[in-house]
Amino acid sequence: MLKNAAVVPVLLVCWSASYAWTSGPEQSPGPPQARLVLTWGRVDLDSLLVSVPVTTPNEHAELLAQAMYEAGLPSSLFPDPSSPFFATVFTDATANVPLLFPASPIPSVNPVTLSAATGRQTRAYTLPGFASLPDHSYALWDWATGNETCPGDTVDPNAGTDSVTCHTFSKHLGPLNSAHFPPQSLWMYKWYHDVALQRADACSTLYTFLSSDITFWNSTDAKPIKFVQECEREALSIEAVGQHYLQDNWAMGHMWQRWGGPTLASYSPVFPYATCALCFSQAEDERERAVVIGLFSGIIHGADAVERDFIPKAPFFPYPPIPPLSPYLACD
Repeated sequence: MLKNAAVVPVLLVCWSASYAWTSGPEQSPGPPQARLVLTWGRVDLDSLLVSVPVTTPNEHAELLAQAMYEAGLPSSLFPDPSSPFFATVFTDATANVPLLFPASPIPSVNPVTLSAATGRQTRAYTLPGFASLPDHSYALWDWATGNETCPGDTVDPNAGTDSVTCHTFSKHLGPLNSAHFPPQSLWMYKWYHDVALQRADACSTLYTFLSSDITFWNSTDAKPIKFVQECEREALSIEAVGQHYLQDNWAMGHMWQRWGGPTLASYSPVFPYATCALCFSQAEDERERAVVIGLFSGIIHGADAVERDFIPKAPFFPYPPIPPLSPYLACD
């Protein structure tokens, strides 16, 4: 009870904790932005006066970075937003992802088998950054394949929707994000957490196997420890995605049971309600219903995400800087 009573004064003093942050480039959609899971640093307030901030803030990533810090995880796992890990992906060098005019196509990062690989791409990531992923990708597999496809039952199969459009928050990701609200958010967290635990068990088995041969384990050429570390980062990446849903489960704007589901079929009209007379297909009808529900949900969640494109913004007001109480958040 006392802990809950302390929340209000803390939020009044700590403006950065109470401010309704967005989670990144919802209005700059598509594979180029959705692929980025790097941003988790606090924003440089002075840089907001220019078109591109120095550091993009992300509440989900910062919360996870803070949790990792408090849990005592090695700092090498989350050194700094500007010091990411890198993963090499073997790809089809001839494959490109078309973007909306006039942007040029970008190379595909969708993995292919080694026998079919004709090129490679390097992908950068941070572990806290993966906590922001569900706001820009449908799932971890969507990010891993470059956000280059539209998952089944998220678009009208006959509409020819491209990967940029189906990764637009206002038109597709937002209307179908019911899994970010309880009780679905808790189910999502449990699923990712269970997968992460299974992967961690596999990492432990790998470590036991590799370290059983002392000569091989101490080899400076093979460096088997790197295989174990890669496995650990994979497990933590999966857990980071799940942490997004756990955070949403306790977020003020999410503390209610949102209507619908993560697929268009969840919004199928039920007799005797009328269908959309102007819609060309049932899928379009379902999407229109999802958009309406998404808009209403967005207003309850935080009106800025809904009205930002329609209401002019007030002039920038520079908040006074607050001395950080920890290496990652301005307020504990």
